[in-house]
Amino acid sequence: MKIKPIARHRIARIVEKWLLVEPLLLATWTSHALVSEPRIQTIRVQRGRIEYNPDFIEQLSDRHLEAILRFEALRILLKHPYSRRQAHSAISYAASNLTLQEYLQTELPFPRARDVFGDRSYDQQFFEFYYHKLLDQQSPSPEGAASGSTKVLTTNADASRSTKVLTTNAGSAQSESFAPALAEDSEPTSDKGDRPQIS
Repeated sequence: MKIKPIARHRIARIVEKWLLVEPLLLATWTSHALVSEPRIQTIRVQRGRIEYNPDFIEQLSDRHLEAILRFEALRILLKHPYSRRQAHSAISYAASNLTLQEYLQTELPFPRARDVFGDRSYDQQFFEFYYHKLLDQQSPSPEGAASGSTKVLTTNADASRSTKVLTTNAGSAQSESFAPALAEDSEPTSDKGDRPQIS
């Protein structure tokens, strides 16, 4: 019987390969503490920590795990959860996912800009652009606010790989996924002293 490596070892094995092929990603990844956090659903970056649910990591193929780790390392490198984080955390997270998916074009279940906005002119834009477009899209109509309806912020045309972010008229956000959710929103960073600075 073959014993499966634990989640931390699987992550380390993939990240170690970056030493020769992706040294910037390795440096970015190692600037954060890797912490097992079974209370979250997937993986998130916050306050100088990369937190992951071991059960989530174990259910991924090596190919998908590497894509997720690369996605999160670039999120850190681009400072989306830090200095570029926007006021509305669910929309900020969706904008980060759009930005990363536009440039990485992974097979992960994150939508492309054309899937969300229905227009190729929004392809390969920057984080703040997507944030403001999603914020504009999220603004409730007067009749929607009265009825308590929800509005879809992001969705992928392929429902089998779709991830949605829903916002209620009360402004609370939740993620809904048809495939395993591949990242979670991180908490706002309020104390700059508790996280490494990336130059």
